[in-house]
Amino acid sequence: MTDKNKLIEALYLVQSSLTGVVRDSVNPHHRNRYASLEAVVDTLRPVLQANGLVVTQAPGRITPEGCIEITTTIWHIEGLSIVNHLHVPLSKRDPQGAGSAITYGCRYSLMALFCLPPVDDDAEASIDRNFPKSQTQSTKSSNSLKKDQPNRWSEVEAAIRATQTKDQLKEYKKSIVEEVSTWPLAWRDALTEQYEVQLDSFMLKGDF
Repeated sequence: MTDKNKLIEALYLVQSSLTGVVRDSVNPHHRNRYASLEAVVDTLRPVLQANGLVVTQAPGRITPEGCIEITTTIWHIEGLSIVNHLHVPLSKRDPQGAGSAITYGCRYSLMALFCLPPVDDDAEASIDRNFPKSQTQSTKSSNSLKKDQPNRWSEVEAAIRATQTKDQLKEYKKSIVEEVSTWPLAWRDALTEQYEVQLDSFMLKGDF
């Protein structure tokens, strides 16, 4: 069997083993659920390894049109590879804008290359990564929080940005879950988004 046939056979076995990736996250702006980069990688990794495949992804140059290039390579352990290039528009020309575009490009490249659609799961509550929402958040408590702790949201956001590993980030989240559950909805949504960006940045660094 040629290297090319081995690669195709491995891809066939991978796609035969997958049905989709769970929508494990929520977009705080559009209120829609989506599959995070972490969920996509966690879904693919064991099946890829079982069939002798390795995937690498890396950001490249920024085009004159303001897009960042994401290169995804699927390698077979015996040498042959498939390379895909995706250009993702930058919403902002700063580190956060670049990070978001890289995460987006890596996620969708993997889903497209392996025909991995996002799916719903009745058990998704058990893996929900969002901060819990208070059941009885009153206007009075929201106003009190804004008055008494005007800088608390910024302090927590800065602490999230300062984490160095995925485990450290998740431990910090556990330590503030109870406090955050009393915050105004807009604050919780914004914090969830920052948590997702930080978690995805660790994924890109290989901290799985």
